[in-house]
Parts: sequence; structure tokens; C-alpha cells
Amino acid sequence: MSDFTFEKHYDWELKYNGQDKDVVIPEELIAEAGEDAEIRILSDCKQIESISIPKNVKSIWFGTFYGDDNLKNITVDEQNKYLASKDGVLFNKDMTRLIKAPVMMTGEYIVPESVTTICCYAFRKSKLSKIILPDNLKEIEHSAFEYCENLTSISIPEGVEEMEESTFQLASNVKEFEFKGNTKITSIYGDNAGHLEELLIRKYFDHYSEFLLLQEVKTFSKLEENRQRFIVACKLGKFPKILDYLISTKPQTKVRKGTFKINDLTDTEVEIKKYIGKEENIQIPSEIKGKKVVAIGEKAFNDNYYCINVQIPDGVTEIRASAFKNCLSLEKVTIPESCKTLGKSMFEECKLLTDVNIPEGVNEIPEKAFYNCISIKNLDLPQTVERIKAEGLKNCSGLVDFELPSNIYALDKEALYGCGFNHGEVPEGEWGYGLREFTMPESLKKISSAGETMFARYPAAQDKFGVFEYKIKLRVVKGSSAHKYAMKNHIRFVFV
Repeated sequence: MSDFTFEKHYDWELKYNGQDKDVVIPEELIAEAGEDAEIRILSDCKQIESISIPKNVKSIWFGTFYGDDNLKNITVDEQNKYLASKDGVLFNKDMTRLIKAPVMMTGEYIVPESVTTICCYAFRKSKLSKIILPDNLKEIEHSAFEYCENLTSISIPEGVEEMEESTFQLASNVKEFEFKGNTKITSIYGDNAGHLEELLIRKYFDHYSEFLLLQEVKTFSKLEENRQRFIVACKLGKFPKILDYLISTKPQTKVRKGTFKINDLTDTEVEIKKYIGKEENIQIPSEIKGKKVVAIGEKAFNDNYYCINVQIPDGVTEIRASAFKNCLSLEKVTIPESCKTLGKSMFEECKLLTDVNIPEGVNEIPEKAFYNCISIKNLDLPQTVERIKAEGLKNCSGLVDFELPSNIYALDKEALYGCGFNHGEVPEGEWGYGLREFTMPESLKKISSAGETMFARYPAAQDKFGVFEYKIKLRVVKGSSAHKYAMKNHIRFVFV
């Protein structure tokens, strides 16, 4: 018994420290509890292939048993009054609760008809590709199918009324996912639209199967008031089935023509103060009430979740601060050649924006003008642009095809930080980003090193945890400000 430790903390905790593949839990060790014991299995022994449980174990929890990567079989003493095993799977005595299925089970597994509850972590890391659940199943506890990366097919019985989204966390390869009833997918965050939106965007990790998230969307209590946000999120996260559901089930109501509130600037000129409406395609009029529209006012379209395409009329000379900020659905904006002045944050957080033009005559890209416009693939700046102000193009992660104007003079704080051209592609068969060359014109005289510097850094190598480096190689003229900047910041460069 020297290979075991058995101690009472909150529960009785059993830890195996040996090297055997086949582990028999000693009955006499459990007897030290003075009664039939409820135990927690603790182990980091990944070599374990089988576990035998004696008659005096009352209940057992494998939630902390992370050394079960090679577990093939669980057996229980036939005299045990509380637990049972069948086909190597652990159950309670009457086989209504499935407690643990060995990780190394493969292929298809049919859960016995008697089972009404799948316990937490029951199939964690399972190699099974298909699991058939009984029709009378009532409950699936949290994390029951966590890390089931081989699982491709499962059907949730009608009797399961609720299920946590963590139940299938990191089981993202499930392609055949059926809900026979109206199972509600719950979250520890409650009906939090922001949390669900982040899952649909894939903001952090690709944790969940599209089918599970589809069911969560279907049963979300505040769907209608958040439908447009979720549509945008699915476009960003590329969830076509959920997107199709959200669009096809959208209530068919006639969209009224939007209205424009205006400010008089002169006796003959006005600015658009605010657009009110839900139109997808908006043609801003060149005149309102006989007066010429010459400006798009501050926050005029801010937070509009519906507009997709906006055409600004000829004669408009200025787009003011935050005019289109956080227009989540906005994909295309046509700016007339008459427009020469752009406002800060004008397209900030327009994450679906892909098509926008900058007219000749504009001399600067203002602060945060395109901040977090992650879908822009290319952006042609006219030769008149001499300055990109702080964070002007920051986090335009899709922007790969981009050149600085040949007459540009200044790049302010983090103006180009996190853009797609900050790194190259991942070389085939390799790990991490490759290098990308980027031309810095000789005209540049002011390049800011403030904040996170001008370009993002990325992991240097797979075996160098926490080490980051620039993945951009600057094309510079010898002796230029860009040359000096590259040397000062230890950025690779080549002379042109």
C-alpha cells in the first residue's frame, strides 16, 4: 500500500504514486476511513490502463483524475453495494448514473437504457467517435464530454431540459449534433448576450461545436433584441449554419425609410446630425429641405447595427468624429471626392468593413480612424496623405495589401500596430509566422516609438515560451529616419 496516500480533507482523497499499469485499490486502505468511503481519485500516472475498485468504496469522483489518458478498463468488486461496472464503464449500483467511461474506448458506445444521468467528466477526453444516449436520459452534468476531440456524432434526448455550454467544451469536431427536444443551453454567465457574442466571434478559442452554439442561440431568451449583433458575430466567426438560422427566422417586418436629423450650418448648408432607421442600404441625400448637405456630423450613425452599405453624396466636405463608430454591420462606404477632412474614430470598431475609399486631397488619417477594422483586406491611401495619427490603423488584422504614400511625413503612436502586414504567412510545415517585407518611404521623418511601438511582435519560436520578436522586415533607404528607427528598435531591415 506504500504506492497510495489516503487522506481526509474535505473528502477522502486517494492518490496513486506507483508505476503499475493495472491498479488495484486496496480494500484495507479504504477501511482506514472507518466506514464505507466517498473518495476522490487523484493521480498524474498516465501509464494506468485499469483500475479495480473494492467493495467498501461508496462513491467515487474522477474529476481530479487527470492521469487517465491511457485508461482502458474500470472494474468493481461484485460485493460493492454502491457501484457497478459494465464493459469497463463505471456506474452506480442500479446503473442510473454513468460515472466514468475509460478514455481509451474507441468507435461507438451505446449507453445502457437504465441510465438517466451522465455525470460530470464522465466522457472527458474520450476517444469515442459516436455515443448513443438512451431516450429516457434526463440530465447531463457539466463538462461531461469535455475534450472529446474524436467525437463526431451525438443526439441529445428530449428529456434533457437543460445543459451547460461547458458540457461539450473543446469537443468542436461534432458534425452530427441533434437535439430531439427543446434543450436549453445554459451558461455560468446567465443570459449574457455579450458572452454569447464572444463565442460566436471566436474571440478567444474555438471551443464549441457550431451545433451546440446553434442550440444556445435558438433557446436564448433575449434573441430578438440581440439578433443583429449575433448575425454580425456569425459573419466574423464564420458560423454559416447559425447565420442561416438567424437570417431565415428573422421576423418579416417592413423596414421604414430612415429619417435624418440636421443642424443648420449656414442659410444654405446643413450637416447630418443623426440618422434614425434600420435600413441596410442608405443613400444620404445631397439636399435636405432645400439646403446642401456638406458634413456628416459627430456620431451621426454611431452604434447603428443595421446599415450595411452607405453612399455619401458629392458635396460633403467633412466626416466628423465617430460618425460611423461601432456600426457593426457596415461593409461598404462610398466617400465622395469632395470630402477632404476626416474625423477621429470615424470607423472605429466597424469589424465587417471591407470596402472604403479615401479621396485625393485628404492629408491625414485621424486618430483611431480605422481602429479594429479587422475585415479590411486592402486600403489605398492617396499620395496627399502626409500623416497617420495615433492608432489610425491599429489592429486592422486583415490588412495585408497596403503601401504607405510616397510623401508621408509622420507615423504617430501605434499607427500601424497589429495590422496584417506586421507579419508573414505561416510557412508550410512550420510553426509561427514568417517574415513580411514592408517599405518605409524616405519621406518619413517622424516615427513614434510610444506605446506598443509601431509594429506588433509575435512568438519567436515554439520552444521559446514568452519570447517575442518582430516578424516584419523593413525596406528602408540607408541613413533615413526609417533606417535609424529599425536599428533602434532591433527590427530587421534591407536597403532599397
